[in-house]
Amino acid sequence: MEVLFAKRLKELRKERNLTQTEVGEYLGYGYTAITNYESGRNRPSYEDLIKLCVLFHVSTDYLIGYSDTRKQQEIEKQLGDGGQLLYIESGVVHEIECGAASRGLSSFSLQTAQ
Repeated sequence: MEVLFAKRLKELRKERNLTQTEVGEYLGYGYTAITNYESGRNRPSYEDLIKLCVLFHVSTDYLIGYSDTRKQQEIEKQLGDGGQLLYIESGVVHEIECGAASRGLSSFSLQTAQ
C-alpha cells in the first residue's frame, strides 16, 4: 500500500497543478518531505494524512490505496450531515465532523472525542 500511497499522492498533486514546495508549505514542511512521501521513503503522520485528504478532497482509504472510492463527499453522504469520522492517535480518539473536507482547511479542526 505504501507504493500506492506514493503514486496517488503524486497524481493528485499534479492534477491540482501544485508543486512539492506548495504541498510541503501547506503541511508546514519543505519540499523534501513531499519528495520523500512520493518516493516511498517516508510516511506522513495521521494528522498530515488527513490534511492531505482535505487538500485533495479524497478519502484516506483512497489515498493509502485501501479503496478506489476517491471522493470524501461520497463517504460523508453515507454518514449523513452531522456524522462523525473517528480515528485514534497515540491512544487518544479524535473526531472529525462530516463536511469538513468539503469546506476546506480553514474550517477543518481535529477534536479529542469525549
